[in-house]
Amino acid sequence: MKQFELSLRANFLKGIDGDAAAYRQFLLDLREALKPHLTRMLSRLRQSQLDADDVVQETLVAVHNKRHTYD
Repeated sequence: MKQFELSLRANFLKGIDGDAAAYRQFLLDLREALKPHLTRMLSRLRQSQLDADDVVQETLVAVHNKRHTYD
């Protein structure tokens, strides 16, 4: 596993255990990783930057809503 992925996982798990600062960092890091990837994907489909922002936000909400299912 890459260092970035290990950091994401560690902050996610700390967040599940109640560390709000670690969970916030997890969401910020995940957003920064997703945004360029989704922007590239959507630009190939001729979608706007605003669409990419919306998809990133929806993804973060989905991760947040399902965090209790992490195994």
